[in-house]
Amino acid sequence: MTQKIENYLEKLAESELNDVRSESPRLKADFRARIKREFGEDSPSVSRIETPPPIPIESIASSRRFQRSIVAVMAVAAAAVLAIAVSPLYFNSSQGSQAAILFSAGSYELSDAGSGNALAVGSRIKTKDDGKALFSMDRDRVQVYLEPNTTAVVASNVDLSNVEGQVWVSVKSDSGYFGLGTLDGKIEVTGTSFAVSSNTGETRIYLASGSISFKEVAGDTIKLESGQTLVVQGEKVSTEEAPQNGPDWVHTIYQNYQIAYNEAYFPSAKIQRVE
Repeated sequence: MTQKIENYLEKLAESELNDVRSESPRLKADFRARIKREFGEDSPSVSRIETPPPIPIESIASSRRFQRSIVAVMAVAAAAVLAIAVSPLYFNSSQGSQAAILFSAGSYELSDAGSGNALAVGSRIKTKDDGKALFSMDRDRVQVYLEPNTTAVVASNVDLSNVEGQVWVSVKSDSGYFGLGTLDGKIEVTGTSFAVSSNTGETRIYLASGSISFKEVAGDTIKLESGQTLVVQGEKVSTEEAPQNGPDWVHTIYQNYQIAYNEAYFPSAKIQRVE
């Protein structure tokens, strides 16, 4: 494609150069006529007046650097058009959401959704016994993976709420706020990877990287650092250092997240989980 564009530019440059050459004598004659009108027919300087030397268009038009710069500009323009064409999949302007389902397997329920694969503010996704789903939020800044029998609601562009079940969340480092609410409290992050297992009576959080804060329903805030686990059981809240490879309950979630991620972004790569 790039070679075709360069060939087209060469032909275009040659055509424009011929136009300039054909116009040059006329422009020079007009210039001399204007000088004669100003200074008279017998002005001795008229015969010595010449137009300034032309810009060497040949060297510019044939320059590879010039051609590459034009190709680069055209490529950027094409990328912008592509981004505009793709963006509706991730953005439902009427609802204010920037979320979309990237991958799903098995069955799931989806309510108050946007058009196509878009998720709107208020969308509720619930995976069934055999269902799994991976979706992005805030224009791919956040990836959320849901295990079977898991529910989540898109509360805003940067918030999930009513999370029940098992999820893996990945937020681009230092990219801004993201929040996830469970029955027992709310997790707030600014760039990290973590797993959550939340069901009636218990919420477990494992922080794989970065740092997060967990705000209990009662109002207290607990900060977690990389490698720590937090467990909420009713009014009892505890933190502990997790094993080097994370607690056992996280392994399956993370492995399935990786499979879903590769299916979504690298569909040609066949990766199977090792039991």
